[in-house]
Parts: sequence; structure tokens; C-alpha cells
Amino acid sequence: MSNWLSTGCSTGLGPALAEVVIGAVESNQPPSFLLLGRDVLGAHRHLADAHAKEIAAWEQVTVGTDFDS
Repeated sequence: MSNWLSTGCSTGLGPALAEVVIGAVESNQPPSFLLLGRDVLGAHRHLADAHAKEIAAWEQVTVGTDFDS
């Protein structure tokens, strides 16, 4: 993403893009969302790590809302 912000180009949108998208769409198990490029992958991993930490921090509050069995 930093490359896109500075140059307007992404490192992951090369000539094989169409083949990758078609392959993902036609897959028996297509991804919920398709990350394209190292910069996007890095940004998503950072976001996923932040979400995991927040979920862990609030886990007791989350499970504390369950009805008693």
C-alpha cells in the first residue's frame, strides 16, 4: 500500500492479475476476499494481528454475556 500511495502503482497488480482473479472465482473454495500484492498482504496481517489482540483483551467480557446453561 505504501508503494501505491507514493507512486500510484501496486507491487501486486502485474500481468497475471486476470488469471489469478479468474482462478480464485472458479475455485471450489474461493476466498472470502482476495489479497493481491505483498503490500496489501502486509497491511492485512497487521490489521489481523491488531484484531486478534483486541479480541483477546475483551474475551472475558465477550463470554461473560452468555446465558447460564
